[in-house]
Amino acid sequence: MDTYLLNKCGAEKKFFIMELCDDMLVDTVVLANLEFFSSMFRGLKIFDRDRYPIKLNGWKDTSTFKARNSRQAHAFLIRSGAS
Repeated sequence: MDTYLLNKCGAEKKFFIMELCDDMLVDTVVLANLEFFSSMFRGLKIFDRDRYPIKLNGWKDTSTFKARNSRQAHAFLIRSGAS
């Protein structure tokens, strides 16, 4: 059984950190939930930073999205000018 990225249903904040090994411009994030017996994601906030580890309050709020109630892939276009 996979046990990574499991969150309790009542967890207030659910998050993960994704590190990109090379410098690159990300203009679109695509998410999909294909698991039939799991809940859907509703909202998505994207924060970024150009260095790791991050100092307290060092994350930059890049974009906020609301997802459709659908099991299809959702493509979120990140605001221009964000790094």
